[in-house]
Amino acid sequence: MELSKYCEHVLALDISQGMLDFATEKSNKRSREKIKYGNAGFLTFEPKGKEFDAVVTQLVLHHLPDFWKLTALKNINSMLKIGGKFYLKDVVFSSDIQDFDTYLSQVFKNMSSETGDDIVNAMVLHIKEEFSTFDWVMEGLIEKAGFRIEESHYQDGFMATYLCVKK
Repeated sequence: MELSKYCEHVLALDISQGMLDFATEKSNKRSREKIKYGNAGFLTFEPKGKEFDAVVTQLVLHHLPDFWKLTALKNINSMLKIGGKFYLKDVVFSSDIQDFDTYLSQVFKNMSSETGDDIVNAMVLHIKEEFSTFDWVMEGLIEKAGFRIEESHYQDGFMATYLCVKK
């Protein structure tokens, strides 16, 4: 929504029709006519010769194992113009592998005091069922896909944002 204030055209993709319906309704209420919606994901979208200035993804890649993350990142890279920007926000653990038990215990302890046990239980389930990865793995995947990381920020030990540029 926010990007549509600054761009000529925004293409919003999702594999969930429910999310597309929600976003369409939200953009209609805000009179954001520059946004077009499509049912696709990073593994299936074909830009048909178009190159984009920027791609933004939030809380999507943790649904994919690392092999498919790399495939998705390569597809995103192929959609961008040289020098195009890629903004990624997702669940990424910032911890060295040798201290993972201590690290997770501290994350859960901090989370519990701030949000309550329901959120902690949701995070435990997330770790069991989703494919979040470590910062050093994600950075390697991003670079292997042909991006240069301009900025990276890690928050609360499990949320990361990256601003990347296509090489």
